[in-house]
Amino acid sequence: MLYTTTAAIAAGDGWDHMGSWGWAGMMIGWVLMAVLVAVVAWALLGNSRQHPGNRALGLLDERYARGEIDSDEYTERKSELSR
Repeated sequence: MLYTTTAAIAAGDGWDHMGSWGWAGMMIGWVLMAVLVAVVAWALLGNSRQHPGNRALGLLDERYARGEIDSDEYTERKSELSR
């Protein structure tokens, strides 16, 4: 049995461990893995970086919700921040 398996591998009739894709398939796998890691990293880290204007609008919304500023001041400041 061992001899026939070894002979089949040596003959190159599809019993090699890389399959029909060989090294190209392995490289495609590594590239896909790197892309997957990059997408996950971007999804986790990319959301923490917000535009400074978004933070300012959020603070303005909070001040308006707490009643610290009236609607006229809120509208005026929001239009300035949105420019």
